Amino acid sequence: MNIKQALQIFDLDAKSPPEAFKKRYHDLAAIWHPDLHANHPRLQTLASEKMKEINSAYEIICSDLNSHVVAICHSCGAENRKRIDLNMDYAACGTCGKQLRKPLPRTKRTPCGNHQCAGTIGSTGRCTYCGKTIAEGRSCIPANSDNPKRTRAPGPDATKRTWIAALLFSSLLLGFYIYRDKLHRLFENEPTPLVHRPAAADSPERILPPSPAEPKLFIFRSGSHAMIRDDSYYAALLNNPNLKKEAIIKVQQVLKAIGYEIGKPDGLISSKTISCLKRYCVDFGYRPEASFPDCFFKSSFFHYQMALDHRDWLEIYLTDDLANWIRARPDTQGKQISQLALDQPGIAIQLVRRYKFEKFKPIPAPLPETGIVRKRYSEADAYLKIKTHTENNDYYIKLINRDTDHEMLSAFIRSGSTLSVQLPYGVYELKYAAGRNWYGLEYLFGTSASYGKWPKPIVLAQAPRPAGVVSVELIPAHHGKLTTDIISEYDF
Repeated sequence: MNIKQALQIFDLDAKSPPEAFKKRYHDLAAIWHPDLHANHPRLQTLASEKMKEINSAYEIICSDLNSHVVAICHSCGAENRKRIDLNMDYAACGTCGKQLRKPLPRTKRTPCGNHQCAGTIGSTGRCTYCGKTIAEGRSCIPANSDNPKRTRAPGPDATKRTWIAALLFSSLLLGFYIYRDKLHRLFENEPTPLVHRPAAADSPERILPPSPAEPKLFIFRSGSHAMIRDDSYYAALLNNPNLKKEAIIKVQQVLKAIGYEIGKPDGLISSKTISCLKRYCVDFGYRPEASFPDCFFKSSFFHYQMALDHRDWLEIYLTDDLANWIRARPDTQGKQISQLALDQPGIAIQLVRRYKFEKFKPIPAPLPETGIVRKRYSEADAYLKIKTHTENNDYYIKLINRDTDHEMLSAFIRSGSTLSVQLPYGVYELKYAAGRNWYGLEYLFGTSASYGKWPKPIVLAQAPRPAGVVSVELIPAHHGKLTTDIISEYDF
Protein backbone atom coordinates (compact mmCIF):
# COMPACT_ATOMS: atom_id res chain seq x y z
CA MET A 1 0.00 0.00 0.00
CA ASN A 2 1.31 3.44 -0.93
CA ILE A 3 0.42 6.90 0.32
CA LYS A 4 -2.08 7.48 -2.49
CA GLN A 5 -4.07 4.36 -1.57
CA ALA A 6 -3.91 5.28 2.13
CA LEU A 7 -5.39 8.71 1.41
CA GLN A 8 -8.18 7.10 -0.60
CA ILE A 9 -9.09 4.89 2.38
CA PHE A 10 -9.28 7.94 4.66
CA ASP A 11 -11.02 9.97 1.92
CA LEU A 12 -8.84 13.00 2.66
CA ASP A 13 -6.45 15.21 0.71
CA ALA A 14 -2.69 15.21 1.18
CA LYS A 15 -2.89 18.88 2.24
CA SER A 16 -5.21 18.09 5.18
CA PRO A 17 -3.88 18.90 8.66
CA PRO A 18 -2.70 16.07 10.98
CA GLU A 19 -5.71 16.63 13.27
CA ALA A 20 -8.03 15.71 10.41
CA PHE A 21 -6.28 12.37 9.87
CA LYS A 22 -6.42 11.59 13.60
CA LYS A 23 -10.11 12.45 13.80
CA ARG A 24 -10.92 10.38 10.71
CA TYR A 25 -9.02 7.41 12.18
CA HIS A 26 -11.14 7.51 15.35
CA ASP A 27 -14.32 7.78 13.26
CA LEU A 28 -13.37 4.75 11.16
CA ALA A 29 -12.34 2.78 14.26
CA ALA A 30 -15.71 3.55 15.85
CA ILE A 31 -17.40 1.91 12.85
CA TRP A 32 -15.09 -0.98 11.96
CA HIS A 33 -13.67 -2.10 15.31
CA PRO A 34 -14.18 -5.92 15.61
CA ASP A 35 -15.41 -5.72 19.23
CA LEU A 36 -18.47 -3.82 18.06
CA HIS A 37 -19.59 -6.88 16.04
CA ALA A 38 -18.98 -9.61 18.61
CA ASN A 39 -22.52 -11.03 18.17
CA HIS A 40 -22.08 -11.48 14.41
CA PRO A 41 -19.08 -13.70 13.53
CA ARG A 42 -19.23 -12.96 9.79
CA LEU A 43 -19.33 -9.19 10.33
CA GLN A 44 -16.59 -9.49 12.97
CA THR A 45 -14.29 -11.21 10.46
CA LEU A 46 -15.06 -8.55 7.86
CA ALA A 47 -14.47 -5.75 10.38
CA SER A 48 -11.20 -7.32 11.50
CA GLU A 49 -9.82 -7.28 7.94
CA LYS A 50 -11.06 -3.73 7.39
CA MET A 51 -9.49 -2.57 10.66
CA LYS A 52 -6.12 -4.04 9.63
CA GLU A 53 -6.33 -2.09 6.39
CA ILE A 54 -7.21 1.11 8.30
CA ASN A 55 -4.31 0.64 10.74
CA SER A 56 -1.87 0.01 7.89
CA ALA A 57 -3.08 3.12 6.06
CA TYR A 58 -2.81 5.22 9.23
CA GLU A 59 0.78 4.09 9.80
CA ILE A 60 1.72 5.04 6.24
CA ILE A 61 0.06 8.46 6.61
CA CYS A 62 1.79 9.12 9.96
CA SER A 63 5.15 8.14 8.45
CA ASP A 64 4.53 10.50 5.54
CA LEU A 65 3.52 13.32 7.91
CA ASN A 66 6.67 12.84 9.98
CA SER A 67 8.83 13.07 6.83
CA HIS A 68 7.27 16.45 5.86
CA VAL A 69 7.14 19.86 7.43
CA VAL A 70 4.58 22.63 7.04
CA ALA A 71 6.05 25.94 5.83
CA ILE A 72 3.98 29.12 5.59
CA CYS A 73 4.69 31.43 2.63
CA HIS A 74 5.55 34.98 3.72
CA SER A 75 4.02 36.43 0.53
CA CYS A 76 0.56 34.84 0.20
CA GLY A 77 0.23 33.08 3.58
CA ALA A 78 -0.43 29.65 2.05
CA GLU A 79 0.67 26.50 3.88
CA ASN A 80 3.06 24.22 2.00
CA ARG A 81 4.00 20.66 2.91
CA LYS A 82 7.61 20.02 2.03
CA ARG A 83 9.96 17.10 2.67
CA ILE A 84 11.95 17.50 5.85
CA ASP A 85 15.22 16.75 3.99
CA LEU A 86 14.57 19.52 1.45
CA ASN A 87 16.66 22.69 1.57
CA MET A 88 13.91 25.07 2.75
CA ASP A 89 16.01 28.14 1.98
CA TYR A 90 15.35 27.58 -1.74
CA ALA A 91 11.90 25.92 -1.63
CA ALA A 92 9.14 27.60 -3.65
CA CYS A 93 5.52 28.15 -2.65
CA GLY A 94 3.02 25.97 -4.49
CA THR A 95 0.47 28.80 -4.66
CA CYS A 96 2.38 31.93 -5.68
CA GLY A 97 5.71 30.39 -6.73
CA LYS A 98 7.84 32.69 -4.58
CA GLN A 99 10.60 31.61 -2.21
CA LEU A 100 9.13 30.39 1.08
CA ARG A 101 11.73 31.98 3.30
CA LYS A 102 12.69 35.61 2.97
CA PRO A 103 16.38 36.09 2.15
CA LEU A 104 18.29 37.07 5.25
CA PRO A 105 19.60 40.64 5.37
CA ARG A 106 23.03 40.92 3.87
CA THR A 107 25.63 41.01 6.60
CA LYS A 108 29.37 41.16 6.57
CA ARG A 109 30.62 37.59 6.25
CA THR A 110 33.70 36.22 7.95
CA PRO A 111 35.82 34.10 5.57
CA CYS A 112 36.99 30.62 6.54
CA GLY A 113 40.34 30.36 8.30
CA ASN A 114 41.69 28.25 5.44
CA HIS A 115 42.45 30.55 2.49
CA GLN A 116 41.97 27.63 0.08
CA CYS A 117 38.31 27.20 1.16
CA ALA A 118 35.51 29.14 -0.56
CA GLY A 119 33.11 29.17 2.41
CA THR A 120 32.30 31.66 5.13
CA ILE A 121 31.69 31.31 8.86
CA GLY A 122 27.98 30.82 9.59
CA SER A 123 25.86 31.43 12.67
CA THR A 124 27.03 28.14 14.20
CA GLY A 125 30.65 29.28 14.17
CA ARG A 126 31.60 26.77 11.47
CA CYS A 127 32.36 27.15 7.77
CA THR A 128 29.38 26.71 5.46
CA TYR A 129 31.57 24.87 2.93
CA CYS A 130 34.06 22.67 4.83
CA GLY A 131 32.34 22.63 8.26
CA LYS A 132 35.43 23.72 10.22
CA THR A 133 35.92 26.56 12.66
CA ILE A 134 38.38 29.40 12.03
CA ALA A 135 41.02 27.75 14.23
CA GLU A 136 40.57 24.37 12.55
CA GLY A 137 40.78 25.99 9.11
CA ARG A 138 44.01 27.78 9.98
CA SER A 139 45.52 24.55 11.25
CA CYS A 140 44.95 23.00 7.80
CA ILE A 141 47.26 25.54 6.10
CA PRO A 142 50.73 23.99 5.49
CA ALA A 143 53.74 25.78 6.95
CA ASN A 144 55.42 26.27 3.54
CA SER A 145 52.28 27.64 1.86
CA ASP A 146 52.92 30.38 -0.69
CA ASN A 147 49.55 32.04 -0.15
CA PRO A 148 49.44 34.51 2.76
CA LYS A 149 47.18 33.85 5.68
CA ARG A 150 44.17 36.02 6.20
CA THR A 151 44.52 38.46 9.08
CA ARG A 152 41.77 40.28 10.86
CA ALA A 153 41.35 43.88 9.81
CA PRO A 154 42.28 46.44 12.51
CA GLY A 155 39.47 48.11 14.39
CA PRO A 156 38.43 51.71 13.77
CA ASP A 157 40.30 53.04 16.84
CA ALA A 158 43.56 51.36 15.85
CA THR A 159 43.24 52.62 12.28
CA LYS A 160 42.59 56.18 13.50
CA ARG A 161 45.61 56.14 15.80
CA THR A 162 47.81 54.83 13.00
CA TRP A 163 46.74 57.60 10.64
CA ILE A 164 47.32 60.31 13.26
CA ALA A 165 50.81 59.01 14.05
CA ALA A 166 51.70 58.81 10.33
CA LEU A 167 50.41 62.35 9.76
CA LEU A 168 52.47 63.79 12.65
CA PHE A 169 55.61 61.98 11.53
CA SER A 170 55.26 63.16 7.93
CA SER A 171 54.67 66.77 9.10
CA LEU A 172 57.84 66.72 11.23
CA LEU A 173 59.85 65.20 8.40
CA LEU A 174 58.57 67.77 5.90
CA GLY A 175 59.39 70.66 8.27
CA PHE A 176 62.89 69.36 8.83
CA TYR A 177 63.62 69.19 5.08
CA ILE A 178 62.17 72.68 4.46
CA TYR A 179 64.13 74.52 7.17
CA ARG A 180 67.31 72.42 7.14
CA ASP A 181 69.16 74.48 4.50
CA LYS A 182 67.75 77.80 5.75
CA LEU A 183 69.04 77.24 9.27
CA HIS A 184 72.42 76.20 7.93
CA ARG A 185 72.73 79.37 5.73
CA LEU A 186 71.56 81.59 8.61
CA PHE A 187 74.38 80.53 10.89
CA GLU A 188 76.91 80.77 8.04
CA ASN A 189 75.65 84.30 6.99
CA GLU A 190 75.19 83.13 3.42
CA PRO A 191 72.19 83.81 1.18
CA THR A 192 69.84 81.03 0.58
CA PRO A 193 70.08 79.87 -3.03
CA LEU A 194 66.91 79.04 -4.95
CA VAL A 195 67.69 75.55 -6.11
CA HIS A 196 65.07 73.23 -7.56
CA ARG A 197 65.30 69.99 -5.65
CA PRO A 198 63.47 67.03 -7.23
CA ALA A 199 61.22 64.98 -4.98
CA ALA A 200 62.96 61.77 -5.95
CA ALA A 201 66.20 62.99 -4.37
CA ASP A 202 64.67 63.28 -0.89
CA SER A 203 62.28 60.36 -0.97
CA PRO A 204 63.29 57.68 -3.45
CA GLU A 205 60.39 55.88 -5.15
CA ARG A 206 59.57 52.49 -3.71
CA ILE A 207 59.78 49.65 -6.22
CA LEU A 208 57.07 47.04 -5.65
CA PRO A 209 57.46 43.43 -6.82
CA PRO A 210 55.30 42.62 -9.84
CA SER A 211 52.03 40.90 -8.96
CA PRO A 212 50.52 38.25 -11.22
CA ALA A 213 47.78 39.74 -13.36
CA GLU A 214 44.40 38.18 -12.68
CA PRO A 215 41.78 38.11 -15.42
CA LYS A 216 38.91 40.55 -14.87
CA LEU A 217 35.75 38.47 -14.67
CA PHE A 218 32.45 40.11 -15.54
CA ILE A 219 30.54 38.05 -12.97
CA PHE A 220 32.39 39.70 -10.09
CA ARG A 221 31.70 43.12 -8.66
CA SER A 222 33.18 45.96 -10.68
CA GLY A 223 35.73 48.29 -9.15
CA SER A 224 33.81 51.39 -10.20
CA HIS A 225 31.23 52.77 -7.79
CA ALA A 226 28.20 54.77 -8.80
CA MET A 227 27.87 58.29 -7.51
CA ILE A 228 25.11 58.18 -4.88
CA ARG A 229 22.59 60.92 -5.59
CA ASP A 230 19.32 62.04 -4.04
CA ASP A 231 16.03 60.40 -4.92
CA SER A 232 15.08 63.49 -6.92
CA TYR A 233 17.82 62.68 -9.45
CA TYR A 234 16.41 59.21 -10.17
CA ALA A 235 12.86 60.56 -10.14
CA ALA A 236 13.86 63.06 -12.83
CA LEU A 237 15.25 60.22 -14.96
CA LEU A 238 11.95 58.35 -14.81
CA ASN A 239 9.78 61.48 -15.21
CA ASN A 240 11.43 62.40 -18.49
CA PRO A 241 8.60 63.47 -20.85
CA ASN A 242 10.28 61.59 -23.72
CA LEU A 243 10.14 58.35 -21.71
CA LYS A 244 7.12 56.22 -22.65
CA LYS A 245 5.11 54.14 -20.22
CA GLU A 246 6.17 50.90 -21.97
CA ALA A 247 9.83 51.73 -21.26
CA ILE A 248 9.09 52.34 -17.56
CA ILE A 249 7.28 48.99 -17.36
CA LYS A 250 10.29 47.30 -18.95
CA VAL A 251 12.64 48.94 -16.42
CA GLN A 252 10.40 47.71 -13.58
CA GLN A 253 10.32 44.19 -15.02
CA VAL A 254 14.11 44.06 -15.22
CA LEU A 255 14.54 45.31 -11.64
CA LYS A 256 11.97 42.82 -10.35
CA ALA A 257 13.59 39.90 -12.20
CA ILE A 258 17.03 40.74 -10.79
CA GLY A 259 15.65 40.57 -7.26
CA TYR A 260 14.45 44.00 -6.13
CA GLU A 261 11.05 44.19 -4.38
CA ILE A 262 9.49 46.66 -6.76
CA GLY A 263 5.95 45.31 -6.71
CA LYS A 264 3.82 44.91 -9.82
CA PRO A 265 5.28 46.48 -12.98
CA ASP A 266 2.53 48.98 -13.83
CA GLY A 267 4.40 51.90 -15.41
CA LEU A 268 3.68 54.18 -12.43
CA ILE A 269 6.67 56.00 -10.93
CA SER A 270 6.36 55.27 -7.22
CA SER A 271 8.82 55.59 -4.36
CA LYS A 272 9.57 51.85 -4.66
CA THR A 273 10.58 52.22 -8.31
CA ILE A 274 12.85 55.16 -7.52
CA SER A 275 14.51 53.46 -4.53
CA CYS A 276 15.02 50.19 -6.46
CA LEU A 277 16.65 52.02 -9.39
CA LYS A 278 18.92 53.83 -6.92
CA ARG A 279 19.77 50.54 -5.23
CA TYR A 280 20.66 48.97 -8.57
CA CYS A 281 23.00 51.86 -9.41
CA VAL A 282 24.79 51.40 -6.07
CA ASP A 283 24.97 47.60 -6.19
CA PHE A 284 26.20 47.26 -9.79
CA GLY A 285 28.20 50.49 -10.16
CA TYR A 286 25.86 51.80 -12.88
CA ARG A 287 25.93 55.47 -13.86
CA PRO A 288 22.93 56.67 -15.88
CA GLU A 289 23.76 58.46 -19.10
CA ALA A 290 21.87 60.73 -21.47
CA SER A 291 20.63 57.69 -23.39
CA PHE A 292 18.62 56.40 -20.41
CA PRO A 293 16.87 53.90 -20.41
CA ASP A 294 18.82 52.33 -23.32
CA CYS A 295 22.04 52.45 -21.31
CA PHE A 296 20.21 50.79 -18.39
CA PHE A 297 19.00 47.91 -20.57
CA LYS A 298 22.53 47.43 -21.90
CA SER A 299 24.02 47.45 -18.39
CA SER A 300 21.41 45.09 -16.91
CA PHE A 301 21.16 42.59 -19.79
CA PHE A 302 23.75 40.20 -18.35
CA HIS A 303 22.34 40.32 -14.81
CA TYR A 304 18.77 39.99 -16.10
CA GLN A 305 19.64 36.81 -18.00
CA MET A 306 21.48 35.43 -14.96
CA ALA A 307 18.53 36.15 -12.64
CA LEU A 308 16.11 34.30 -14.93
CA ASP A 309 17.98 31.04 -14.18
CA HIS A 310 19.24 31.88 -10.67
CA ARG A 311 16.76 33.78 -8.50
CA ASP A 312 19.45 34.40 -5.86
CA TRP A 313 21.85 35.97 -8.38
CA LEU A 314 21.69 39.36 -6.63
CA GLU A 315 22.87 37.84 -3.34
CA ILE A 316 25.60 35.82 -5.09
CA TYR A 317 26.87 38.88 -6.95
CA LEU A 318 27.05 41.08 -3.85
CA THR A 319 29.15 38.57 -1.86
CA ASP A 320 32.62 37.11 -2.42
CA ASP A 321 31.64 33.44 -2.14
CA LEU A 322 31.75 32.82 -5.90
CA ALA A 323 35.13 34.52 -6.27
CA ASN A 324 36.56 32.49 -3.36
CA TRP A 325 35.14 29.29 -4.85
CA ILE A 326 36.79 29.97 -8.23
CA ARG A 327 40.13 30.76 -6.59
CA ALA A 328 39.93 27.51 -4.62
CA ARG A 329 39.51 25.40 -7.79
CA PRO A 330 42.35 23.04 -8.78
CA ASP A 331 44.82 24.31 -11.35
CA THR A 332 43.20 22.44 -14.23
CA GLN A 333 39.71 23.74 -13.47
CA GLY A 334 40.97 27.24 -12.69
CA LYS A 335 42.79 27.40 -16.02
CA GLN A 336 39.64 26.23 -17.80
CA ILE A 337 37.49 28.88 -16.06
CA SER A 338 40.00 31.66 -16.82
CA GLN A 339 39.73 30.85 -20.54
CA LEU A 340 35.94 31.21 -20.56
CA ALA A 341 34.17 34.31 -21.84
CA LEU A 342 32.32 34.99 -18.59
CA ASP A 343 30.62 38.10 -19.94
CA GLN A 344 28.27 35.76 -21.82
CA PRO A 345 25.21 34.82 -19.72
CA GLY A 346 24.97 31.22 -20.97
CA ILE A 347 28.50 30.35 -19.84
CA ALA A 348 28.16 32.17 -16.51
CA ILE A 349 24.83 30.41 -15.80
CA GLN A 350 26.52 27.01 -16.04
CA LEU A 351 29.42 28.15 -13.85
CA VAL A 352 27.08 29.43 -11.11
CA ARG A 353 25.06 26.21 -11.36
CA ARG A 354 28.18 24.13 -10.63
CA TYR A 355 29.17 26.48 -7.78
CA LYS A 356 25.74 26.20 -6.11
CA PHE A 357 25.61 22.43 -6.60
CA GLU A 358 28.96 21.88 -4.88
CA LYS A 359 28.09 24.33 -2.10
CA PHE A 360 24.54 23.22 -1.20
CA LYS A 361 24.84 19.52 -2.20
CA PRO A 362 21.12 18.96 -3.00
CA ILE A 363 19.45 15.55 -2.86
CA PRO A 364 18.09 13.89 -6.05
CA ALA A 365 14.54 14.87 -7.02
CA PRO A 366 11.81 12.62 -8.47
CA LEU A 367 12.30 11.88 -12.16
CA PRO A 368 9.92 13.95 -14.36
CA GLU A 369 7.79 12.39 -17.06
CA THR A 370 8.73 12.74 -20.72
CA GLY A 371 7.36 16.04 -22.00
CA ILE A 372 7.91 19.74 -22.66
CA VAL A 373 9.30 21.78 -19.78
CA ARG A 374 8.90 25.23 -21.35
CA LYS A 375 8.41 26.71 -24.81
CA ARG A 376 8.63 30.23 -26.21
CA TYR A 377 6.26 30.19 -29.16
CA SER A 378 2.52 30.08 -29.68
CA GLU A 379 1.93 28.71 -33.17
CA ALA A 380 3.64 25.66 -34.67
CA ASP A 381 3.21 23.75 -37.94
CA ALA A 382 6.20 21.39 -38.19
CA TYR A 383 6.62 18.09 -36.36
CA LEU A 384 9.77 16.76 -34.69
CA LYS A 385 10.32 13.38 -33.07
CA ILE A 386 13.26 12.72 -30.71
CA LYS A 387 14.06 9.13 -29.73
CA THR A 388 16.37 7.85 -26.98
CA HIS A 389 18.01 4.50 -26.36
CA THR A 390 17.09 2.16 -23.50
CA GLU A 391 20.01 2.83 -21.19
CA ASN A 392 20.74 4.31 -17.78
CA ASN A 393 20.90 7.96 -18.87
CA ASP A 394 17.96 10.36 -19.12
CA TYR A 395 18.03 13.54 -21.20
CA TYR A 396 17.24 17.23 -20.81
CA ILE A 397 17.23 18.82 -24.27
CA LYS A 398 17.21 22.36 -25.67
CA LEU A 399 16.17 23.45 -29.16
CA ILE A 400 17.76 26.75 -30.21
CA ASN A 401 16.77 28.75 -33.27
CA ARG A 402 19.86 29.19 -35.44
CA ASP A 403 18.66 32.50 -36.91
CA THR A 404 17.80 34.31 -33.65
CA ASP A 405 19.99 32.25 -31.27
CA HIS A 406 17.02 32.04 -28.86
CA GLU A 407 16.00 28.95 -26.94
CA MET A 408 12.62 27.92 -28.35
CA LEU A 409 11.91 24.74 -26.39
CA SER A 410 13.29 22.65 -23.54
CA ALA A 411 12.05 19.18 -22.62
CA PHE A 412 12.81 16.13 -20.49
CA ILE A 413 13.08 12.68 -22.11
CA ARG A 414 13.34 9.50 -20.11
CA SER A 415 15.65 6.74 -21.31
CA GLY A 416 14.04 4.55 -23.95
CA SER A 417 11.12 6.93 -24.61
CA THR A 418 10.22 9.20 -27.54
CA LEU A 419 9.24 12.88 -27.52
CA SER A 420 6.97 14.27 -30.25
CA VAL A 421 6.62 18.06 -30.44
CA GLN A 422 5.34 20.74 -32.80
CA LEU A 423 7.64 23.62 -33.74
CA PRO A 424 7.55 26.63 -36.06
CA TYR A 425 9.35 26.27 -39.37
CA GLY A 426 13.04 27.09 -39.19
CA VAL A 427 16.55 25.77 -38.56
CA TYR A 428 17.31 24.50 -35.04
CA GLU A 429 20.29 23.34 -33.00
CA LEU A 430 19.76 20.49 -30.55
CA LYS A 431 21.75 20.36 -27.29
CA TYR A 432 21.29 17.91 -24.45
CA ALA A 433 22.44 17.11 -20.92
CA ALA A 434 22.44 13.43 -19.94
CA GLY A 435 22.73 11.79 -16.53
CA ARG A 436 21.26 9.36 -14.01
CA ASN A 437 20.29 11.47 -11.00
CA TRP A 438 17.93 14.42 -11.55
CA TYR A 439 18.25 17.46 -9.25
CA GLY A 440 15.64 19.76 -10.80
CA LEU A 441 15.88 22.54 -13.38
CA GLU A 442 18.36 24.50 -11.28
CA TYR A 443 21.07 21.81 -11.15
CA LEU A 444 19.89 19.39 -13.91
CA PHE A 445 21.94 16.17 -13.53
CA GLY A 446 24.61 17.62 -11.23
CA THR A 447 28.36 17.52 -11.77
CA SER A 448 28.30 13.98 -13.21
CA ALA A 449 26.27 14.99 -16.28
CA SER A 450 27.52 14.66 -19.84
CA TYR A 451 26.72 17.22 -22.52
CA GLY A 452 26.40 16.97 -26.28
CA LYS A 453 24.71 18.33 -29.36
CA TRP A 454 23.33 17.03 -32.62
CA PRO A 455 26.15 17.43 -35.20
CA LYS A 456 23.89 18.77 -37.97
CA PRO A 457 21.28 21.53 -37.93
CA ILE A 458 17.67 20.32 -37.80
CA VAL A 459 15.79 21.85 -40.73
CA LEU A 460 12.01 22.06 -40.41
CA ALA A 461 10.96 23.39 -43.81
CA GLN A 462 7.50 23.74 -45.26
CA ALA A 463 8.48 22.34 -48.64
CA PRO A 464 8.63 19.79 -50.18
CA ARG A 465 6.89 17.72 -47.47
CA PRO A 466 4.74 19.93 -45.29
CA ALA A 467 3.13 16.99 -43.50
CA GLY A 468 6.35 15.05 -42.91
CA VAL A 469 7.89 14.32 -39.51
CA VAL A 470 11.61 14.89 -38.88
CA SER A 471 13.11 12.23 -36.56
CA VAL A 472 16.26 12.52 -34.44
CA GLU A 473 17.77 9.60 -32.53
CA LEU A 474 20.00 10.19 -29.49
CA ILE A 475 21.35 6.63 -29.69
CA PRO A 476 24.99 5.57 -29.20
CA ALA A 477 26.25 3.79 -32.32
CA HIS A 478 28.32 0.60 -32.38
CA HIS A 479 32.12 0.33 -31.97
CA GLY A 480 32.18 3.03 -29.27
CA LYS A 481 31.24 5.92 -31.60
CA LEU A 482 28.42 8.36 -30.83
CA THR A 483 26.00 9.92 -33.25
CA THR A 484 26.28 13.23 -31.31
CA ASP A 485 29.17 15.61 -30.61
CA ILE A 486 30.46 16.05 -27.06
CA ILE A 487 30.47 19.64 -25.78
CA SER A 488 31.50 21.34 -22.55
CA GLU A 489 28.97 22.00 -19.83
CA TYR A 490 29.62 25.73 -20.26
CA ASP A 491 28.50 25.51 -23.91
CA PHE A 492 25.14 23.96 -22.99
